[in-house]
Amino acid sequence: PALTGVVHTAGVLDDGVMETLSPQRLAGVMGAKVEAAWHLHELTRDLGLEAFVLFSSLAGTVGGAGQANYAAANACLDGLAALRRAQGLSATSVAWGRWAGDGLAAGEARESWAHRGGVAPMEPGDALKVLESVLGRGEEQVVVADVDWERFAPRLATARSAPLVAEIPEARRALETTDDDGAGTVADPAEALRTELGALSPAEKDLRLLDLVRTHVAAVLGHSTDEAITADRAFKDLGFDSLTAVELRKRLTGATGLRLPATIVFDHPTPQLLADRLRAELPEGARRFDSVVGELDRLASDISALVGEAEDDARNEISLRLKALLQLCSPAEESESEPGRAADKLASASDDDVFDFISNELGIS
Repeated sequence: PALTGVVHTAGVLDDGVMETLSPQRLAGVMGAKVEAAWHLHELTRDLGLEAFVLFSSLAGTVGGAGQANYAAANACLDGLAALRRAQGLSATSVAWGRWAGDGLAAGEARESWAHRGGVAPMEPGDALKVLESVLGRGEEQVVVADVDWERFAPRLATARSAPLVAEIPEARRALETTDDDGAGTVADPAEALRTELGALSPAEKDLRLLDLVRTHVAAVLGHSTDEAITADRAFKDLGFDSLTAVELRKRLTGATGLRLPATIVFDHPTPQLLADRLRAELPEGARRFDSVVGELDRLASDISALVGEAEDDARNEISLRLKALLQLCSPAEESESEPGRAADKLASASDDDVFDFISNELGIS
């Protein structure tokens, strides 16, 4: 009988973080996916096929930790489907989630990682029924996955948005919170964290950030609690590898809004050291700045009223003290004998220290 359809299912994995990938590792993954699919395309494009089905992957649509080569290869399959359709040929690219049973996603570690990420395994029989439906509708590209949106959407989202899934109702609900007037707003965990830290003492900030790190470490490793995640236990002893390190970095980036380097876990090898790094990089927040500016506004009003009534000597004294205050906030104008000293003092001063300094310098109680 004449050939009427082709289904391309081949694929291999060679996972690793970006810095470890090489041309050879990329070629191995691309060969099974892209080169083989391209040969099938060239060999059959004059046969008038009724179906040309490419088994792509969810990794090509949303990415996957440690799967830059695999994601690129599957994105190429999606592109081949679009090319064939543009040439008037049949093509369907299915970006699959996990299948149950033996396969590329098999293995306890990978299955555990995928489960925590919100992608459950599909029974092959159910997956094939969906494939039949997709082919019946003549789809060009489609994603087929069993997704737990409560887990998946927050992992996929950045601090403020998740454009890839924002129009999916289930994903939107998973990302929304309800404010006081009942309107739905996308949660910003980084902003919430900074607001929370702004109300804490230095010691409380340290404990809160350590708790944040331990919580995310436990989640990455699949623990139900953070009891086993002690402050000084090394990540390598906890079972971290390059993929789990990438996942932890992504989680902490979303939670804090900081641009953390890919090597953050290896550069700070315990939860305590990592929490200290976050503490050093997180700003004190807008609350302290606003309170200082508000105090300056009040002083400006007092000074304005005082200057109008003061003698020349008093005005000169106020002017000198204001210049001294300005020098405190201007590193470029610091004395050569003690460079950086005033700025360092201001950076480490408490709100009360700053206000006391201002009042003492200006002679205002």
